[in-house]
Amino acid sequence: MGDQATVFLNQTSATNRSNNQSNQSNKFFNKYLKAFLFIILIIIASSITYYYDYQSAKTKEQEQKKESELESEKLKKIEAEKLQKYELELKRIEAEELQKAELERQRIEAEKLQKAELEQQRLDAEKLQQYELELKRMEAEDFQKAQLEKQRIEAEKLQKAELERQRIEAEKLKKAKLEKQRIEAEKTTQPKPSNKNGIVVINDLMFQDQQLPNQMSWTEAVSYCKNLTFKGYSDWKLPDLEDLTIAFQNKSKFKNLQQSWYWSRTNHDNFGAKFIDFHSGLTDWDVQTANGFAFCSRDL
Repeated sequence: MGDQATVFLNQTSATNRSNNQSNQSNKFFNKYLKAFLFIILIIIASSITYYYDYQSAKTKEQEQKKESELESEKLKKIEAEKLQKYELELKRIEAEELQKAELERQRIEAEKLQKAELEQQRLDAEKLQQYELELKRMEAEDFQKAQLEKQRIEAEKLQKAELERQRIEAEKLKKAKLEKQRIEAEKTTQPKPSNKNGIVVINDLMFQDQQLPNQMSWTEAVSYCKNLTFKGYSDWKLPDLEDLTIAFQNKSKFKNLQQSWYWSRTNHDNFGAKFIDFHSGLTDWDVQTANGFAFCSRDL
């Protein structure tokens, strides 16, 4: 821009010199015109310079603005990248936290489920134990009731059997009393039997003294005497322990006794009976199925 102004001033100066030669009268005017034009040129040059400076400044400002915008865009991009990285990191952290929270929740749920299962198993075991105890208690009660009912029934049976036995014994006693009265009545007309012909009389007892059969069980001995008809009598019986003791004490009066043991009618229990060893005098008992000797007796 400065070079163009200089050229313009030179051209103007040449024109002025030509004018000075043609018109000397206008010298003073030209002097002032030159000065005016110079001022105008200076103003124009200054304006042009200002304009170019303004445009340059504006261009520079635009470039700075563009650079600033580019820098801003770059910063925004960097901020966006940072934000994206931050968001990705945040999402990763949130995902990890969420995963950890889910794992922790699953662990807690598993522990709760395991505790619940263990508690349920404990409760089931307690219920089963209580049920078994209750079942055992009920079974024990039922067994006790059954035992009590059984004892009651057995007691009733025993009571009935005892009453029946007492009735039979009463009938037997009544019959025996009547038979004794009959025999007593006969005794008044018949002579008292003596110790002869297979009979031994001791006080009010008559004992059988003859060649006895082989050894027999207690049941067979009782049946033998019950069914015996001897010397015109049919009321023979197996002597009880007391009557058998009297016979042993007077065994010298017997002619046909063995040096062995003899059954008595007296029971020892439901399976045994008393006997006397006529050799040693020992009184003992044996099972009713054992074999021993026996002889019969009757009351006079």
